[in-house]
Amino acid sequence: MENDVYDYDIVLNSVKHYCGSLLEEDDTEFDNEFLMAINSSLQSAYQSNDKIKNIEVTSSTTWDELSDDKSITPLLKTYISIKTKKVFDPSASSIIQKAYDEELNELFFRMSVI
Repeated sequence: MENDVYDYDIVLNSVKHYCGSLLEEDDTEFDNEFLMAINSSLQSAYQSNDKIKNIEVTSSTTWDELSDDKSITPLLKTYISIKTKKVFDPSASSIIQKAYDEELNELFFRMSVI
């Protein structure tokens, strides 16, 4: 599927793309695994800021549904994407894992002060 057709407003689609998945949008073979990791990541982010909604992400949930405060959305997208990638497709490199951890800590802090 061409990238310009892929709906990146959908949480699942954009996270799958971030994780390097070349699956077609209609290929749902690993969607349950992605959604479990995404929802776990969202719960972690929810602890940082009560402006983040405590909802269950489904295959049709959009980024706009996760918070009414649009200033937090870019941080939330990155946080959930990185955290999901660490669970779903962890790097063998400890240097990359450390970089992800540092970025996640910074994003968590930034979300907590918005």
